[in-house]
Amino acid sequence: MNTNFEFLQFEEYVLLNPEICKLYLKDLECKHIADDSPKNKIWLELAKKVGYEWAIFGSHRKMQEEMRLNFEINRIIEMSRSQTIRPIRIVKTSNNKYFVDNTHWSLAMLMSKGKNVKLTEVPFYVVDFTHENPKLVDVKNSVIDNEKNKLNAINSAYDIEKRIRLGWRPQKYTYLLENLYNELNLDKYLK
Repeated sequence: MNTNFEFLQFEEYVLLNPEICKLYLKDLECKHIADDSPKNKIWLELAKKVGYEWAIFGSHRKMQEEMRLNFEINRIIEMSRSQTIRPIRIVKTSNNKYFVDNTHWSLAMLMSKGKNVKLTEVPFYVVDFTHENPKLVDVKNSVIDNEKNKLNAINSAYDIEKRIRLGWRPQKYTYLLENLYNELNLDKYLK
């Protein structure tokens, strides 16, 4: 990956991408699915096509499915109640899709702030791959201002971009954060 990037503030970025202010967190693409049930067949096929072996949420943990999902849900519940809030990395891919790249924190935000929370109402930053060199967009000091952290954020986001370029999520396919939220039935854990 090219290590040249442009670092900008949200106020500059929004002039070129005003749509970001209208986005709801639940409506952003999600890289994970809940399970390998038949309704998720296409997502598993697309993930396999590009070599993405962790499409199923928490599948990197070697546990039985029920234990794994309980573990992941408990982490999300704890995060939703935490006083510490971590910014969500948003990845704008070269095909103009917005992905959440911190699934646990994104789901925790939906639980704590409600499903109709706008992206601009939660801490986030953007890595945008719609240009020759990526843009790293700082929103309210959400990016730690040193070169190593900036490059780490871009490299992490590039994993999504790389899969997009290999055909992972064609325009006609959309799996949103709200889909995962609903499949995990997170509403039942709300206070």
